[in-house]
Amino acid sequence: MNTMKHEEDPLNELMPLSKVKIPVDNFEDRVMSHIKLIEAKKAGVYKTKLYSIIFFLAALIFGFMLTHWLTHIMVASNISATFKQLLQLFSQIIYVALIVVFSNKIFALIKTRRYLNERVQASHNQEI
Repeated sequence: MNTMKHEEDPLNELMPLSKVKIPVDNFEDRVMSHIKLIEAKKAGVYKTKLYSIIFFLAALIFGFMLTHWLTHIMVASNISATFKQLLQLFSQIIYVALIVVFSNKIFALIKTRRYLNERVQASHNQEI
């Protein structure tokens, strides 16, 4: 019985130290509203990313078809061969430049989504 009393004393001393003191009364409400705000932003970013990818692919297909169609028109026309080659080269350079620029924008959107996911995880970890 003496050993049991000896073990209870440190436990009784440690129990008050385990209580977590919340600095503000509405702390949980503030954290939850912050998480809901971030989740709403994530949904908006997801929609934007989805539309961006859809329109990027549509423009990619449209650009490919337009370049192909213009090539056929130039082949059938009475334009000199060097001018035809210059037009083809110029249109292909513009097409590739647009693909690079819009790919960069889509990758930026993907990074934004990852950033928001990390912020939600950080907020969740702070709550715990």
